[in-house]
Amino acid sequence: MRKPAKTPIERLDARLDGIGHVLSDRTIIVPPYQRPYSWTDEHITDLLRDLSDAIRYKDTEYFLGTVVFTKNNEGAHFVIDGQQRLATVSIIICAIRNYFDCVNDKERADGIHQGYLARKELRGLTETAHLKLIAADNVFYEKEVLGRSAKTKSSTRKKMNPASHTRLENALRLATEHVNSIAKQTQEPAQVLLDWVEYIRDKAKVIVVEVNDEAGAYTIFEVLNDRGLDLSVSDLLKNFVFRIAEDKVGESQEHWTTMTAVLEASGAEEKDLRTFIRHVWASQYGLTREKELYDSIRKTITSKQRAVDFAKELSEQAAVYAGLANPSDEFWKHYGATVRQSIEALGILKAIQIRPLVLAILKRFNDKEVNRALPMLVCWTVRFLVVGKVGSGPLENGYSERAKEVSAGTIKTAKSLFTASMSFLASDDEFEQAFKTARVSANYLGRYYFRALEQTATSASTRELVINPSEESVTLEHIMPQAREPHWKHITAEQHKAYLKRIGNLALLDKDLNEYSGNLSFGEKKKALSKSQITLTQEIAESATWDVKAIDARQVRLAKLAVSTWPLKPF
Repeated sequence: MRKPAKTPIERLDARLDGIGHVLSDRTIIVPPYQRPYSWTDEHITDLLRDLSDAIRYKDTEYFLGTVVFTKNNEGAHFVIDGQQRLATVSIIICAIRNYFDCVNDKERADGIHQGYLARKELRGLTETAHLKLIAADNVFYEKEVLGRSAKTKSSTRKKMNPASHTRLENALRLATEHVNSIAKQTQEPAQVLLDWVEYIRDKAKVIVVEVNDEAGAYTIFEVLNDRGLDLSVSDLLKNFVFRIAEDKVGESQEHWTTMTAVLEASGAEEKDLRTFIRHVWASQYGLTREKELYDSIRKTITSKQRAVDFAKELSEQAAVYAGLANPSDEFWKHYGATVRQSIEALGILKAIQIRPLVLAILKRFNDKEVNRALPMLVCWTVRFLVVGKVGSGPLENGYSERAKEVSAGTIKTAKSLFTASMSFLASDDEFEQAFKTARVSANYLGRYYFRALEQTATSASTRELVINPSEESVTLEHIMPQAREPHWKHITAEQHKAYLKRIGNLALLDKDLNEYSGNLSFGEKKKALSKSQITLTQEIAESATWDVKAIDARQVRLAKLAVSTWPLKPF
């Protein structure tokens, strides 16, 4: 397929400049579709260390890369690439200004503030920041970082901030610690810190590229990537989509902003955004690895309408994807309890690879088929965890291929989905045999397994009694405890190691009863087990002894129960 031509650039200005000059000379706005502040402590520390070394060794310049701008109608500059570096350098300057404030050197503090951080309008005496971050970050940035009363209050402020706010706060803390360290190591801290300001202004260099329009800026962004810049996949995709959208770029930007806002509100980070985009793409086009995603999208989206449609698809699917991590989300009210319980189970089971298929089903199946398909996917997930019939790669491929067929409309029902997937599913016999000897290394899996098994084992008259899912109330008990001494010496060390985490040796038990049973002998433990209202736990108390034969026997029974609890076919 022909690679889309890059948008022609009518006018481009490029020059080498100090990043301090860049912050001082213009009003810079981070467009709303850009990601939040994302630099980690490691990024901040590396930059501070590099600047220290460059200043100490009197390097004539320190190169920080390229920043790409385009002007809006009001004369402000939109930053297309470089916002993380610009924001971090502004934070370092804030820390230096704060030092002068703290030592009551108001004149120098004011000079730094007005020269690099915020200019004051003479008539109304209102301040305008030189750098404006996206709306989700800007209020926090201006109050807690840029503000003259800003302090590093991480130890006292409630930790309810979005992740980007915490990163901004940490950046100021690290910069402040570094500035204070510099000041303590010299007889003339003011002069040394002013050296830092001047180095940032003149010698910490960036290539400033100013383009006349956004489409041209996105082309520059791609060219920079072709030259080897370390850019995130999501940033590359965003800029590619905006470039291809041409005169529809505004529409694409609105969709992208909606998508990121929804995902960030759900707690998603940069890596989650990449995974989301890949899963949406895989739900329509089959398995796509992260390293293949950019090229795959670039080869497929070849017109501005397709670019807009893709951005719209992402914005629509974002709400669904956010809901996958929250079974209480409003999105699931439409479907009812069965779907909500399935979403909860998939979350407990950490079934990430199945998400492209879930997205396709929710988009293409009618409500009746969704209610049949999602519980079936839970059953498949449990079977894969227990049997391990295929590796994670083939499994993800199988799910993604089915998702592609669902999206194409060739699979329209839960039954046809089951039929198309039989080649990589674990049969009843395979599942039962594997379950007979299965071990559980993660408590959350054991807890889920027994909650589900209990629903199958409980009689119809008492089925409305649901086990409390909270680990604070109901815990996973090892009947043969983790310590052999002093009551379990009849179990050899080898047997103890092999059988401790076997499903047959586990049970759910009220936390208070569990604390009572501890490492006691089986005879004593039976007293606690018999008091439990959980059927599968009560039954253990009927055993005369507890050894490997008893564990095997119980697990054989549980294996038969498991086949009924997690059936292959749709309900």
